[in-house]
Amino acid sequence: MALSPFVIFLLASLLCSIITVRLFKYDLRFDRTIDPEYYAQFPGINRATSTVKQLIRYFILTFILTFLAVYAWNHFAETTGWTLLQPLELTPFKWSAIIKLKDFWYMACAVLAFLTIIDILRCLVSPVRTDITGRWGHWDVFISYKSEDVGIARQVADQLLASGLKVWFGEYQVLLQNYDQFQQAIDFGIDNCDWGIALTNDRYTRSPYCCTEISRLLQHLPPQHILEIMIPAQEQLPHQKFQALANCPAYIGTDLPGMLAFIAQQTGWQIQPLLPEVVASQPRFHEFMVLGRPATLDASDWELSESGRVQNGTTDLIAFNYFHRRDQYRMLVNVVCGREYAREGQRQNQTSDDRQMYALLRAHAQKHLAALKAQIFGLHLIFHDGLSQFALTYRMRGYWSRKYSIIIPNPVTGQMAEFVFTFGFIGTFEQYCLNAHIMDHFVQTLQWN
Repeated sequence: MALSPFVIFLLASLLCSIITVRLFKYDLRFDRTIDPEYYAQFPGINRATSTVKQLIRYFILTFILTFLAVYAWNHFAETTGWTLLQPLELTPFKWSAIIKLKDFWYMACAVLAFLTIIDILRCLVSPVRTDITGRWGHWDVFISYKSEDVGIARQVADQLLASGLKVWFGEYQVLLQNYDQFQQAIDFGIDNCDWGIALTNDRYTRSPYCCTEISRLLQHLPPQHILEIMIPAQEQLPHQKFQALANCPAYIGTDLPGMLAFIAQQTGWQIQPLLPEVVASQPRFHEFMVLGRPATLDASDWELSESGRVQNGTTDLIAFNYFHRRDQYRMLVNVVCGREYAREGQRQNQTSDDRQMYALLRAHAQKHLAALKAQIFGLHLIFHDGLSQFALTYRMRGYWSRKYSIIIPNPVTGQMAEFVFTFGFIGTFEQYCLNAHIMDHFVQTLQWN
């Protein structure tokens, strides 16, 4: 018995839904309602739910687009001599009659194939937003640190990510959309990791959040799988409070190549070589005006592509291209500066603890992303001249981007100025992570002249 066109369409819709969800992880890329912890605990249920949601989406979109396509076909058929298709009559609406329309459902199959191809292409250019691995919520390593040491922790995390490892790092894992589950996400990450890296010192041990993390790591992992990086070594409070750390492999100092070599030796991981922050032998400073005062950037490895123009004492736009490794990827940056855009971040208030500062910066970040339709991957705490600043990692229009917002006072007038750096990176996520510290370094060269 031959299947009716309507049944063929339903089976094709189900097959396309399964393909996009199971093979291309459409739900993990675009469904913002997914709870990573629940998904990891019940992957079968969540994948089945996502398949049903995708099936409903395909049915509704295909029905609407096919209705419009049949209407357009018949409209032009009257003047071109094409064969008219049987129109869809919605008044009176009779579902039994709609099911029997052969031409309509055959065209619906063609529209469905087109939608599926578009979704697959979207998946190929959009990385997974919810970081759930093939082991469903398992990470190679969890990195624990105090916010003042986030610069070192970020470079370690980016280098491990660039090496293809699954890294639980707070700035990438606890994003804007699931910030209310901050502690639950941290606990889940610790309970589902193979290794732990703790950047310890006295201020680390004085933080109740860090103490909770290291206690849970010591309970979950054997000592040989917890790597302690002591920064600096002369502060011994961590070992006094957590005596079990004495049994863990330890590295002393803040030398990044040494840290990475220590991690590779202990774990057996193949870690990518660290790229230099600066390649040029001599610094080359670029000066520009901000609120009537000169500021400078070290543009040694950057080519000026847009010098901007000065309006009301401020240069409106400056753009640079990165000189090196252009055969592998492309990196560029735009700099916009002027008066402080918003005060939600309260970045001059340095009395807030880690979580409070993160929440304040998160509120400020919403202002910068209000007009962007981008996938957010990270919210980063940046320290510039001892003041808390922030940066955002997101993906938009096929390229990676990191946006920095730096607010610093002019030392002469005391007036607050905001500098917004927007880096664009065309390459893989691993290559982006390998170059992220170069972006950080460029921003850190900003100073008043």
